[in-house]
Amino acid sequence: MILEFSVPWVSTTNNVLLRMHWSKRRKINADVQWSVKAAIGRSPDWPTPPPDPVTVTIIRYGYSRPDRDNLYGGMKPLIDALTKCHLIIDDDEDHIVLRVRSAKIKRPEPVQTYVRLAAI
Repeated sequence: MILEFSVPWVSTTNNVLLRMHWSKRRKINADVQWSVKAAIGRSPDWPTPPPDPVTVTIIRYGYSRPDRDNLYGGMKPLIDALTKCHLIIDDDEDHIVLRVRSAKIKRPEPVQTYVRLAAI
């Protein structure tokens, strides 16, 4: 069982998220959640409740490539959105295997984030 989609959002780095005002961070979380909902629509391909465990593969297509810790930490809003949209049960190690990569693109290509969920 596989669900794939892209959102027109690219994560900021963990350093930026940590220094951000809580209200701005809350708005980013809400925007990402709405982007995920819009991307999946009412997909009949993914069961409710979601399978457990799930492999989550995320590829960030942006104009720069952050280092590993900033890349993973910057995905927190997206992973929280996957949980709130009931695509994964929880974001701990018992429920997901997380794989995150980044790819550098050139302007004027649009930034985006590709997400692939696969039941294990």
